[in-house]
Amino acid sequence: MDFIVALIALGAGLVALFFGYRLFTAILPILGFIAGAAAGAQAVNLIFGDGFLVTITSIIVAVIVGIVFAALAYFVWALGVVLAVAAMGFAVGTAILPAFGLDLDVTSWLIGVAVAAALSIIAVVMRLPKLIVIGVTSLWGSGASIAGVLVFLNQLEPEELGYGGVNAVVSESFLWIVVFLVLTAIGAAFQVFSTQDFSLVWGGDGSSTDPAAPAAY
Repeated sequence: MDFIVALIALGAGLVALFFGYRLFTAILPILGFIAGAAAGAQAVNLIFGDGFLVTITSIIVAVIVGIVFAALAYFVWALGVVLAVAAMGFAVGTAILPAFGLDLDVTSWLIGVAVAAALSIIAVVMRLPKLIVIGVTSLWGSGASIAGVLVFLNQLEPEELGYGGVNAVVSESFLWIVVFLVLTAIGAAFQVFSTQDFSLVWGGDGSSTDPAAPAAY
């Protein structure tokens, strides 16, 4: 189970880190599944206190909720955007306090909700701004990628990954915070330079390579 969780985290993280904006429409169902699975598993953990993805019940609920979220993201593009941005925003938001060595679970959760809500509103009002998508996919992708590696190295347990691994990584050590920030910067820079002639458009198929198309900045 550890190997599978690590492989999923690493693979999804690398895709989001380097191709999050360009493949955003295509990976919406994947992001939706991950967000739903994490939410389902965390709900079971909060109810029964058995840990994150450590029981059959937790895994079954995670898969069911993940499939529902993935289906919503696939069939309702705008809703998928909101779910994906909110999920990544929540993961980043919950990691803020742990990055400063503060172990305040409830407060971190509230900050995560606030960040998720703010990014979702911005995505809707500004019709998917490019830098928001690049920023959150780079942050989330960097955290998930490193978390996957740490699970492979047995430095993290799967139940510590929570909502994508960002909070687990920044809580691990100052060294991993530096690696996380450097990898985020590399991923963001790559996305910016590789998508100069590409922009997502809110609605339709969600993408355009036509320079004359309305930009999603």
